[in-house]
Amino acid sequence: MTTAEAQRVLLESLLRVADEERAWAVASAGLGALAVLLALGCWLVWPRPLAQGAAVPLAILGAIFLVAGGADFVSSARERQALPERLREAPHLVAAEALPRARAAVDARGALRVADGLLVLLGLALLTRKGKLRGAGLGALVMGAVALGLDSQAVTRHLERVALLEQVVARYEGR
Repeated sequence: MTTAEAQRVLLESLLRVADEERAWAVASAGLGALAVLLALGCWLVWPRPLAQGAAVPLAILGAIFLVAGGADFVSSARERQALPERLREAPHLVAAEALPRARAAVDARGALRVADGLLVLLGLALLTRKGKLRGAGLGALVMGAVALGLDSQAVTRHLERVALLEQVVARYEGR
């Protein structure tokens, strides 16, 4: 395989990973929008303490998902646009900038998984209460479980990205 062919294969792999990140960002933002709409429905349509209590964590965490998904979409779109030129013009920046950012993303998602687990535990604890607190526990449990699933999937995706970037770095450093 020639150097140009290897560079093209690596670029295609990196672009595929960036496209997957954009798709997951859209899914995350969509989930956040759905949670906010569900919270509004619980608050306005079903005026019971359980539903109103569940509306609060659904709205807060849904808004977080919506904003984070939008930010991830924008950053992955920028990265996808700059990637071909960066790889062609300054491949050393992959080792200097992109790889440390990818490793930091793995660490950040790992920390988010811990926070999601704590949210699930809080939701379980609040389910033993009555009224709005039980509803808040239900909302926290649902959103914590969904966030835990998404963040676990994100850790897997980010680890694959780190492995791919390490291949790029090894290729350009001649290992």
